[in-house]
Amino acid sequence: SWWALVVFTATLLLYAALSPRVEQRLDPVTGDEPFYMMTAHNILAGRGLDETASWAKADYQQEFYPRLPLPAGWQGWDTYPLVIPPHDSKGTIPPGLYSKHGLGVSLLILPLYALGKRAAIVLFLNLIGALVAANVFLLALEASGKTWIALVVWLAFSFSVPLMPYAYLIFPEIFAALFVVYAFRRIRAPVNNGWQTAGIGVGIALLPWLHARFVPIALALCAYWFWQHFWQARRLLWISALPLLAPTISAAALLDFYFYFYGTFLPNAQDHGGTSDMPGFLNGSAGLLLDQQWGLLIAAPAYVLALAAALAAARSAVWGPGTGAARWAAGVVVPYLALIAGYSVWWGEWCPPAR
Repeated sequence: SWWALVVFTATLLLYAALSPRVEQRLDPVTGDEPFYMMTAHNILAGRGLDETASWAKADYQQEFYPRLPLPAGWQGWDTYPLVIPPHDSKGTIPPGLYSKHGLGVSLLILPLYALGKRAAIVLFLNLIGALVAANVFLLALEASGKTWIALVVWLAFSFSVPLMPYAYLIFPEIFAALFVVYAFRRIRAPVNNGWQTAGIGVGIALLPWLHARFVPIALALCAYWFWQHFWQARRLLWISALPLLAPTISAAALLDFYFYFYGTFLPNAQDHGGTSDMPGFLNGSAGLLLDQQWGLLIAAPAYVLALAAALAAARSAVWGPGTGAARWAAGVVVPYLALIAGYSVWWGEWCPPAR
């Protein structure tokens, strides 16, 4: 659809036009952003994943922190920590200092960091955000069959929180959004060419490297592809199997990564806050939607329409002649939401910080 190209181009131009202002006001990087950048810097400096030397020298102060004294007319944060401690992973077997954050984000931004540090990374994030917007538009178009509905969905979600702020922030969510929406769209389609099939597989394979919390989504997408396409495959076997082959290879590499660093095939529990009991889970479930500071429906009321549409789609899938895509959408989304709601620090760490 040429409309998708229009949507992508318009979104990218607007995101990019705002980038200098956003970078100026959100200077220096905060939250988990500096830690992804430090890992990229450490790799480019030839130090591998052991960040001991980079943190001992406080390389961030030279690499991407503002020079002191601050210049006249400073537009960034009023206050920020002059010294930041590393987010080092606990209980690692190899000696050294290793980041507790997923390696995927740092690897994805590494070439951009080498080209132009934060400014280049943010433009890359703008590009990823525009691709997410185009895929949201296409999913809405394919589901509704109406261009005007797809345009309304694009405008409502691409220029509001949390999607738009993520197009400027160095976090896993914007990459995960692209991989998930694209994979779901293409799996839902009756036919895919070789490149589209490869895109499904690679996107699913990369999700757990962004963060272990995306594992349930990756597993659900694999199950959806198997159910929808595997037995009907008519192309070469290696192309047909790629959406499962790529995640399988990725999973094996990730398990090996965990075992090398922690002596277990599971993600390191010491690096996170753990899960809540049932009252905590119910509190988190409500809070993710309605909390005054972190609630999605408080920050982005447009998502009330998404909830209404989800209920209508579920009714159609159960009682009508639908393809079952709504049930699979629930299978992809609900386990992830349950994981986040059940996290003991649901309002932070794993919570979308761009809200």
